[in-house]
Amino acid sequence: MSGLKDADGKQIKADFTEVTSKEWVTFYFFVATGDTEQETTLDLWLGADKEGYLSGGAVFFDDCHIFQYSENAFWKTYNNYAKRNYVQESTNGEKKKVDCTKLYDLRNPEQ
Repeated sequence: MSGLKDADGKQIKADFTEVTSKEWVTFYFFVATGDTEQETTLDLWLGADKEGYLSGGAVFFDDCHIFQYSENAFWKTYNNYAKRNYVQESTNGEKKKVDCTKLYDLRNPEQ
């Protein structure tokens, strides 16, 4: 996600990087903004948005949802999704557990 700022106005990097999967994987972003309205963009890259990071293949969005919750409902929903993960296998057969849920609390720049 791009365009998010913390309580001090600093840009927040909200992303999942180096994800490799041969099947559909669901990722969850939880963003606590408090009373501040923000505009953000959901970006999807094959490779990286940097010079020299080329990649081949295909990548897709499917079924994106954005919800606004009360504070209580937000934390309850986040706790229901926290700790979801999948096992990612690299081309050399090495396996790594990847967390599929990220929380960004923009009200607290110390996070």
